[in-house]
Amino acid sequence: MATSTSAHPENPADTLEGLRLKVAALEDERAAARTTSRRRQRVVLGAAVLGLAVAATSIAAAAASGSGSPSAPSTYSSITAASLYSGTLAGGAGKDVAAAGTASVPASATAVTLSVLVSSGTAAGSLTIYPRGAALPTVPTVSWAAGASVSNGLTVGVGTLGKIHLHNGSTGSVAVKILVDGYYVPASDGPSGPPGPSGPSGPSGPSGPSGPAGPSGSPGSVTYYGTGQVSITDSAGVCGTLSEYVAGAKVGDTAILTPDYLGGYPAYLVLVPGVVKTANYVPFDVCNHGSSTIVANNYTFSIWIVHGPN
Repeated sequence: MATSTSAHPENPADTLEGLRLKVAALEDERAAARTTSRRRQRVVLGAAVLGLAVAATSIAAAAASGSGSPSAPSTYSSITAASLYSGTLAGGAGKDVAAAGTASVPASATAVTLSVLVSSGTAAGSLTIYPRGAALPTVPTVSWAAGASVSNGLTVGVGTLGKIHLHNGSTGSVAVKILVDGYYVPASDGPSGPPGPSGPSGPSGPSGPSGPAGPSGSPGSVTYYGTGQVSITDSAGVCGTLSEYVAGAKVGDTAILTPDYLGGYPAYLVLVPGVVKTANYVPFDVCNHGSSTIVANNYTFSIWIVHGPN
């Protein structure tokens, strides 16, 4: 029967020391890894801060030069792309280019949208486009390597005299082509619309109190006509209608008879004047209020005519 033996360290103290050294080495490696990670984070953060600074500089430059979209309320209109400029700029040269009032852009334009192509640059450089009269921005519109063709789009404010300015920041010449495809003009109120329909009428208010009665009108003129005469036999309780001819009487006149009773029979036969209903005739009633027939022969009475409004 074979017997196996296992190897044991000769000195247990040496084994413990070795473990301590390994643990210390691992902790050093971890610390070094953490330091490297922090350095990388700082590098990335620094790059991000630098990017923000560059972006902020770009925005500030655009605002200072007025090369961005107009800040005042504006209306944008697109147009068919048209050539605004085509030519060669010498190194370090600048050029004013008319923008407002040309190529379908109205004279009232405050900004234009452009497409820019640069080519055949004899040296590396950059082109900056900004409003005429403004300070040169620090951020160029487009940059290129020698001989390269590069394009870019931008919105640039219109400067003095309705122009923009081109600046070649290169030491060599470069071919430049610019197309305009839109513009901004100040927003304005449109024409007033037609008035709206009238609203419903409100309820009628209560009637006011009646005014005082007006003054009485002047009485109509009264004319004495003369006398009339009647002979009548009138049964008890019967009224008869008679008409007395009066020259000059007309419809609307009223007759006044005096006395208004037949002589000798005041309680029985009464003359009741009426309104003239037929021209030249005055109607009146003779009524017998007694209990027996009364005969009146040739009774005479006076006739007055009160003339009506007609």
